[in-house]
Amino acid sequence: MPKHSNEIHLRSWHDKFLTLAKSAREIKIISPFINQIAVRALRHRGRDCKITLITKYDVGNFANGVSDLKTIKKLLHRGVQIRGIRGLHSKVYIFDKATAVVTSSNFTSGGLVNNFECGVITQSKPDIFKLTKHFEFLWNYGERNLTTEKIKEWEKEIKKNKPKQPPHKNPFTDEGAIVPKET
Repeated sequence: MPKHSNEIHLRSWHDKFLTLAKSAREIKIISPFINQIAVRALRHRGRDCKITLITKYDVGNFANGVSDLKTIKKLLHRGVQIRGIRGLHSKVYIFDKATAVVTSSNFTSGGLVNNFECGVITQSKPDIFKLTKHFEFLWNYGERNLTTEKIKEWEKEIKKNKPKQPPHKNPFTDEGAIVPKET
């Protein structure tokens, strides 16, 4: 991709994420939802890569599996700094302040692999500057880094309040068209 250009990226962008993350020394991620693919996608990044993550701390989403608390815990143990923001919806990935992705893709298997997503990859310095400022604004608003102790509190809350029986399967269907994965 030529410098200062934008690239539209459709569908799965897992491979592109891995390529961008592979040599990055710093990765900033904004994603409301996280699951196990996040750990796998970052597994080759050692502690020489500074990773900061902004996500949602919605305990109900953790309890219902919308976002994965075990994954958050693993990322924390790997040295990822994590902060939470209520009402978070944006998804932004910044690699070394050189490349940024603004996308519909959460940091989940659905967002990176399975769903039909759309995003823009940019190397525009002014755009990356604005996105980095946005990240820093949210990061500073989040105030404190997530701790293991806080995760333990949430795990106790979930265990205490989780229904004894699994929720009923959704009786409704998705009537949308089924689009083949590769066209």
